[in-house]
Amino acid sequence: DLQRQYAALGSAIHFVVGQPAIELPRLAQALHLDALWTSAEHTHEETATESALAVALAAARPPIALRRFETLTLLHPRDLRIDVRDLPLSFSKFRFDVAAATPVRPPQATPQKLPPLPVGFACAPLPTAPALAAALGLPVAAAPARDPRSALPALGGGETAALARLYDYTTERRLIARYNDTRNELLG
Repeated sequence: DLQRQYAALGSAIHFVVGQPAIELPRLAQALHLDALWTSAEHTHEETATESALAVALAAARPPIALRRFETLTLLHPRDLRIDVRDLPLSFSKFRFDVAAATPVRPPQATPQKLPPLPVGFACAPLPTAPALAAALGLPVAAAPARDPRSALPALGGGETAALARLYDYTTERRLIARYNDTRNELLG
């Protein structure tokens, strides 16, 4: 779904499997980039990965800048009354103490066009699950048994399927109205 959307906007997606601090500097150097843009991370493992990437990019010759932008949270971290590291662990406490007092920024405009990839650059395709497991040195996982109560096997993937599921859940069948009664039974 995302590949199709990028193509419609004039670009494409290149898939790389490996450690970001190794693979992204290699790709950035091959493309002669002077900066690499990434969405800012706020959780422990992701910020450690981001820090290792920043060190590797700075060590490249010539150095490559790492630029970050916020995109992963509904509430912008700079709008919070407290530092992200000090957020409550309980969602209820967060909802009442922090989120209720934090404005939601208006959405950014959807891009109408994306820059094309460099001429002659061949995108690597999306790896299959077995290929991904092999590249990471992991065993191929067996397909989980289907639970007949779950909506997930029938959904497929991508934004289009997710939006259809959200519309069905909130508008078509209004299952959201029973969320508090069923939340501990949710399977998708």
